[in-house]
Amino acid sequence: MSDATLRKLNGSLFARLLFDVMMPAELAEAIRDCGYDVSEARALPLAVQQDDTAILENAAQERRVVVTCNYHDPHSNFCSLHDQWQAQGRDHAGILLIPQFHISNRFLRWQVRDRMLRLFNQHTWDDLYNQVWWLP
Repeated sequence: MSDATLRKLNGSLFARLLFDVMMPAELAEAIRDCGYDVSEARALPLAVQQDDTAILENAAQERRVVVTCNYHDPHSNFCSLHDQWQAQGRDHAGILLIPQFHISNRFLRWQVRDRMLRLFNQHTWDDLYNQVWWLP
């Protein structure tokens, strides 16, 4: 995908993000304050908030990377959704996984913000497209 096409689709080379309901609103706000386009699943209808497939579908339609710490739930998690979508030939804008204990700890939360910013400053939206990334 060319840079011009990417800008047309996404508005910039930077990833647009959708924080799922497991992510703290203050972290979404902190990333937004750094100039990133961040929406939150908690602003979507309740039926979408409670359905990981619906969250991923919404994010794919809006070309947003899902930011989540839901990768353990045996019944529904974004790792298994990614695998299902790949098997079905479906695309999404990307999934960024963050360990829950980093989000739960207020001190580590700000380290997560800094690591996310480094990741987004080093990778374009195209790098994240249709991929699952663990926050380094």
